[in-house]
Amino acid sequence: MTLIKKTSTIQENKSNAFAACPVTFVMERIGGYWKPVILFSLLMGTKRYSELKKSIPTIT
Repeated sequence: MTLIKKTSTIQENKSNAFAACPVTFVMERIGGYWKPVILFSLLMGTKRYSELKKSIPTIT
């Protein structure tokens, strides 16, 4: 894995976005493609794994 320079323009833009938008900060912490979809599905209440899988049929 390559190291990312902390002084790069991309890193500066990311830190500015995190400071300006709390949603961006939270999504960076949660990360991943499926995690927000799973969390949204779990807002309706506790589910077993099979129920979760059925509610998101396209999940890998």
